[in-house]
Amino acid sequence: MNCVSALIMANEFCALNVYNALNNYFVDQWCNHDMRYISAVDMQDLLEYMWEHLPRDKVMLQFLVDEYCLAYHLLELSDFEGPSSSLLVRCVKRFSELRDVAGERHGLPFRNRCYLEHASLDEKQECAGMHMVYDERTSHGYFR
Repeated sequence: MNCVSALIMANEFCALNVYNALNNYFVDQWCNHDMRYISAVDMQDLLEYMWEHLPRDKVMLQFLVDEYCLAYHLLELSDFEGPSSSLLVRCVKRFSELRDVAGERHGLPFRNRCYLEHASLDEKQECAGMHMVYDERTSHGYFR
């Protein structure tokens, strides 16, 4: 079983500690082992699969949306094979943020984002990164 399937199963079985560990492992592997250089089609498939199987408030979804939007062009959204409208809205909002904040990836706002699932509120408060706050009304994750 791969990490993605295990992550989804941990979420479905409410195994919070396992889910957190898998989320953090996935983010680490993605960022530190050139995983972000997968093809646009594979990235879209991964994003659509995770979108179908994880709750919208999971930071993992925002991580994948952010990575997709940093790596690919807005026009490539047309290549999605019928993604949900909420996924498209989330991607377009992220593209808009990137357009409005030129060079964000190399600047403080992007580097300061934390995509880890912390085990406790105390651990989260000790973390220097900005954390996602999910807004159900807009179906979008904001970092503060």
